[in-house]
Amino acid sequence: MKKILTVLGLTQLVGWGTLYYSFSIFVTPIHEKLGWSYSAINAAVTVSLITWAICAPFVGNMLHTKGARFVMSTGSLIASFGLLIWGLTPYSYAVFLTAWMLIGISMSMVLYESSFAVLTTQFENYKKGINLLTIVGGLASTIFIPIVQFSIDKSSYEETIWLLFLLNLAVNFPLHFIFLPKSKANFKKLDSSQKLHSKRVRNLLKDQSFLGLLIWFSAYALLTSGFSFLLFPLLLDFGVDKNNVIYTMALIGVMQVVGRVVFIIFETKENNRDIGIVINIFFLLSILILLFSKNFFALLLFAFLYGSAKGIMSIIKGTAAADLFSLDYYTRINGFLSGISGFVKATSPLLLSILWTNYQSGTSVLFILLIVPLIGIVGVKLISN
Repeated sequence: MKKILTVLGLTQLVGWGTLYYSFSIFVTPIHEKLGWSYSAINAAVTVSLITWAICAPFVGNMLHTKGARFVMSTGSLIASFGLLIWGLTPYSYAVFLTAWMLIGISMSMVLYESSFAVLTTQFENYKKGINLLTIVGGLASTIFIPIVQFSIDKSSYEETIWLLFLLNLAVNFPLHFIFLPKSKANFKKLDSSQKLHSKRVRNLLKDQSFLGLLIWFSAYALLTSGFSFLLFPLLLDFGVDKNNVIYTMALIGVMQVVGRVVFIIFETKENNRDIGIVINIFFLLSILILLFSKNFFALLLFAFLYGSAKGIMSIIKGTAAADLFSLDYYTRINGFLSGISGFVKATSPLLLSILWTNYQSGTSVLFILLIVPLIGIVGVKLISN
């Protein structure tokens, strides 16, 4: 497991840093240079995340039938191609949308869901692997947000695209292709009667625990996706100094790691649902802090609450389906959960940016987001019952 964890840890750092967290740093430079509206820019990430959501169930099946090496190395090549065409034509909106659609396909293939599937299906002690992987992956924003911002400041956003392209092609692709297992998942082979077909999907939707997970994960996706892509420009619009914004974004990554370490130390199956309530309360408090104060100390407290809650959630997302349902169906059930919550994740940045544009007020966006952790608590309660 050690070799696989090392490879997945490095590739998750690069994947999340270059394909996901970097987008928010490009928003303001693109807006200032090309004059595109925030909603038009964030439409690209919506296209990307919708593509991710559509692909997620198919990727789950592909991991089961083709194996991790094929899926994740192909995903790295698709990411590289998307960044390549954006780098070659950085001023075309049609190319911008196309590039991020391709990046959406790649994210469904190379990020946590695929990595968790590798660990869950290849190793008996998969929880330890997932815990360690999320600790490393939590540093992606801490490492790459300052790097991408530094690169844009010292050169331009156009040249920074090429940096992201090289990292995916020269680092992630060879690591995925050379070191990941070629074999399929270590399950018994499923016959046609066992596959997660439409009848089983309908049965799952009647299962209260599954429905609770779906509501909880969707609320989490709505909140964190909106913040991931809009928090940087939103804080700048509030008048927060750019350096303080970068410190805040980087600290969120550190606190994700802290939250994961604390969770690993104290986690038991019996208290996971209680932790789910605490996570949503942390999210609620973090939004309230931003509503009423944006000084440096308030930003530190926001980063602590939001980052630690997000860090713990990433572990729960990777293990909850395995805890509640048969491992024989893990990749398919997790792919289905990722697909549905992925549509919520996809619409969040665009929806919130439209609200921001229409109301001309980031405060209105924060007030709307207060509802989301409450929805998450409803989901957790369904599982508890």
